[in-house]
Amino acid sequence: MNYIWEILLRARAGGVPDQELFFAQAKECSPWYEQSFPCLNEDTVTGPVVEINSLYRFSAVFQELLHEMGDSEYLRFLFDAAVHVLAAQETMMGLSKRDFYVQKLRRDLLAGEFCGSVAQTVQAFSDDRQRGVASLLLMQYETGSSLLMYRKALTYFYPDAMLYQLKAHPEQLLLYLGLTDADRQTVQMLEDLFLPLQYQVRIFWTKHFGVWDVEASLVMDEIEIY
Repeated sequence: MNYIWEILLRARAGGVPDQELFFAQAKECSPWYEQSFPCLNEDTVTGPVVEINSLYRFSAVFQELLHEMGDSEYLRFLFDAAVHVLAAQETMMGLSKRDFYVQKLRRDLLAGEFCGSVAQTVQAFSDDRQRGVASLLLMQYETGSSLLMYRKALTYFYPDAMLYQLKAHPEQLLLYLGLTDADRQTVQMLEDLFLPLQYQVRIFWTKHFGVWDVEASLVMDEIEIY
């Protein structure tokens, strides 16, 4: 971890918000590194003050500012703001327009923009899972709400899930998960975010329902009655 963008990403991974970091020019620093941690192999960022060598890559930006800084509190805060802008820009370099939208949707999910219960569920996911849900949401915005989108979201979390649609009543769905440890909050979140309003779903958590003429589904003590 050497560059300011790495510091920012490592802090985020550790649950430290950007605004809780205060970048400051190190009084003593190596000319060969941008970070100025006491240990060169430091792999965590706790803040709040993060000392750096801003002249390592940005001497053209900061040389005059550092010369004038002295004990000026205003210039110290200006320095911090400038480093935050540079670091944030670097973390987004190489991001596609789609990546940017996914990040925005992820923040909205975590902030409760889609409802408090969804936010609580998503907050318990890993970063990869959070991005996965946000990506599925973006796909839904692009293609529209549909049963296919709900099925795609289901199988992202539960690859072996089976979703049935009744011929006589197409708006009624039967969902078989076959899991004793399926998280009910996750299943509810998927329904809230991806199931079109005209559908109702009945969930079979552990045992499949019996299907006439399908012997594998007609094993005694292994089926539920629908």
